[in-house]
Amino acid sequence: MDWERARRKIAALVAVAMLTSMVAIPMPAMAAASSFTGGADQWPVLVPNDHTPFAVHFSADASGGLAPSTQYYVKVRLTVGVAPSGSTNRGFTWNPATGQWAQERDGWANFPTVTTDPSGSIASSAGWVFAKFGDDTKSGPYHLMISLSATGDAATFNGSFTPTVTVFDPRTDGGWVHNGIAVAGNKANKNARITDETSTTVLALQKTEAQLVDDDSNGIVDDEDYGPAGNAGDFRMGVPASTVVKVNLNQAFWPSTSTTFTTGPADTDLALGAADMVAPSAPGALSVSSGDGTASISWAPATDNVAVTGYHVYRWTPAPVGAAYSPAHALIATLPADATSFAQTGLTDGTTYLYELRAFDAATNSGARSGPVTVTPQVAAPTASVLPASPDGEEGWYRTAPVVTIAPSTGRTSQYSFEPAPSAWTTYTAPVTIGTGISTLYYRDTDGLTASTVQSLPFKVDPVAPVSAVSAPTFSVTQSVSRSFAVSWSAVDALSGVAAYDVDVKAGATGAWSPLRASTAATSVIYTGHDGSTYYFRVRSTDVAGNTGAWVTSGGTTLPYDQTRAHFSSGWATGYRYSAYMGSYRYTSRRNSYATFTLSKGMAYLLTSTGPTFGKLAVYFRGHYVRTISTYSSTTKRRQLIRIATFSGSGPGTVKIVNLATSHRPRVEFDGFAVR
Repeated sequence: MDWERARRKIAALVAVAMLTSMVAIPMPAMAAASSFTGGADQWPVLVPNDHTPFAVHFSADASGGLAPSTQYYVKVRLTVGVAPSGSTNRGFTWNPATGQWAQERDGWANFPTVTTDPSGSIASSAGWVFAKFGDDTKSGPYHLMISLSATGDAATFNGSFTPTVTVFDPRTDGGWVHNGIAVAGNKANKNARITDETSTTVLALQKTEAQLVDDDSNGIVDDEDYGPAGNAGDFRMGVPASTVVKVNLNQAFWPSTSTTFTTGPADTDLALGAADMVAPSAPGALSVSSGDGTASISWAPATDNVAVTGYHVYRWTPAPVGAAYSPAHALIATLPADATSFAQTGLTDGTTYLYELRAFDAATNSGARSGPVTVTPQVAAPTASVLPASPDGEEGWYRTAPVVTIAPSTGRTSQYSFEPAPSAWTTYTAPVTIGTGISTLYYRDTDGLTASTVQSLPFKVDPVAPVSAVSAPTFSVTQSVSRSFAVSWSAVDALSGVAAYDVDVKAGATGAWSPLRASTAATSVIYTGHDGSTYYFRVRSTDVAGNTGAWVTSGGTTLPYDQTRAHFSSGWATGYRYSAYMGSYRYTSRRNSYATFTLSKGMAYLLTSTGPTFGKLAVYFRGHYVRTISTYSSTTKRRQLIRIATFSGSGPGTVKIVNLATSHRPRVEFDGFAVR
């Protein structure tokens, strides 16, 4: 790191703070009902952004607007603006009655209290509180606000004087100092201040023990002993890196042999006044492993100008998402100089822990911290086997429903679920058959209290073949004026989805099938046939998993013969139009004009036009009258198929149609004929 750049940065912040402190700040007039006149009167200019405590003294006189003889809850806020903000406020306040730090967003009942005297003022002796910023993700200028609440609800009284402090990061811009030599005389519970060289700006403010504060966040109040063992008057304060400062105990320079000293590099904690004020190096990079309720870390040794005396081990768990604080790094162990590893048992499986180390020497200097390592102990996970061992279909799909067998670890019970975040697990008692569709089997082991890492097995199961459908017209001329017509097909597959189709065609009900399309993704085709033929189409589909469905067959599409296949008497003429079958037709208005064509058996249809001017035809087969048909309709329609009759016999026969030249409707047309 560029320590000189960091030193200049902090020095600039200190200079700004010095200028601020030398400007007289007028106290405002009597505030509105939502605030009181008063607030902090002793405070530090620099505040570490971690969980380093600092002291604040506040006061209010009889004209401050507070009720007399009233107990108020006290909250120390560090705010970006001059008013409280739910999104930017930071800070913890120490409650000596409960031995707990209250976070700024906690309920008022968690905070310490102060009671005004009969005049409504807060006595000087009653106004000390301890606070910390507690969010190492934030830094920069903040306002130091003292908030009071008599009712314990949202009706707070905010201090009318909110000085600006600079929140800094000790990991890059500062460090700490503590008393490294015996304090002359009884200095317990006295003010400890770090100032600039001119003693005009208070950079850090603390009180020596006994202050009843858990400074190192190890859960034990005031067990810290920063200086010589058993010495009263311990203190530890955050300071800017590599900056010349002074330390005062009750306004007296200390150590008395040196009124100024230069703070150490960032992220170190120097023993002020000790013969050795050089901190050890950071330990080498940590490595970590874990087991069932256990974690183990190891590292390369730190170095020191004299000798490393031991290591402090810190542990914490991540703060909740969105929390307005970062977790305190609690001191959990002190190890000897030759230690290169540390193991813990009794951890909660499934909980994430972070560890870091700092080396210290005989003079109690502490070096920079190691990089943190993260570990999550887990109950040993069960094993699982699947039959079939691998997907027996295509694209990772199973066509055979897989069966999962789970083997729990010794002394554990296995559980499973098909939900990613199950509210209830099913106890495993027998192999699990996976249902159709896409799913994930989650499984774990548990000892009844904690559980292993959740394992997962994804499955895609499709044992069901798709169902196909095919569509083709009964007569081609309902779609087309030529010998070509459209055939379409589709399929339904609710699981893996349709991948491809096979399409066959045959001419006649007894014809042989031949491939038309093989393994195609297309869903339609234009087919061209021959006059007088009937074509059948069959389709089957295959899904992504590889299941192939049954063939489905169309009902048959008949192509008619065009008018050139018939014989016409005199009186017929040839016409041409786009809408006629094959582009031409025959027509007549002469009575008794006729046309003949030959068929053996089947249902015969006349292909003609109908309309308001079209008349009637008489139908004969093998010389016998069959029926009369009308080609009249209120609107003109082209390529109409009119059923004549069903014919049967042992051999071919002639069909004759005769124009009856109906009165006022003498015209008939002949496009062709069809037989099915």
